[in-house]
Formats: sequence, C-alpha cells, structure tokens
Amino acid sequence: NGQYYDIVVRLKSFASRDPLAVSQETIDKSLELEYDRTYVTTVGVANNRIYNLRLQSSTRAYQQTSKSQFQTIQSSFEVSTVKCPSLTSCKPNGAKIVKELPAVS
Repeated sequence: NGQYYDIVVRLKSFASRDPLAVSQETIDKSLELEYDRTYVTTVGVANNRIYNLRLQSSTRAYQQTSKSQFQTIQSSFEVSTVKCPSLTSCKPNGAKIVKELPAVS
C-alpha cells in the first residue's frame, strides 16, 4: 500500500567524571558510559506525506529481548491511502496499527 523504510540508530553518550580537568588526557581517562540506547524508526510514505513509528530501548534490552518485539510492532504499522478532494481537506489520520499484537506475558 505504501513504501516503508526501517532506520535503526544506536546512540552512546559518554561523560567525564572530571570535566574540569586541565588536560584532555585526564578527561579521557575518566570517561564513563552515560547511556547506550537504540532508536528504531519505521517510515511510511502515503498521501504525499511521511508517517513514522518511533520506538526506543536500552541497547542491552534491545539486543536481548526487544528486537523481536520491535519487529512485531513494526510489521503491524501500515500507512493507508486516503482519497481526498484536496490535501487541505484531509485529516492527518492516514497511519494506523492494523494488526492486533500478541499479548506480552
């Protein structure tokens, strides 16, 4: 019904325990991981518009369990073609979840 693009981005942030250190070397030695997250976006194109579904999780959880759950959610995302006399008369409701997801236990 439309075109879909899946985008996965992993974002890591590092912070220094000593940001006021005199040398860059000292700052680099005190770096620690602040967060590590994975962002997943499915982009659908229909009605001359872009619709997106955005999900995020810690990278550890994404790799261990969330990846398959995210893929289930992504596969349920579908954009619909809406017939309108003009773009200004259309309401922006062309995207929806069309499949019921399995219960999570």
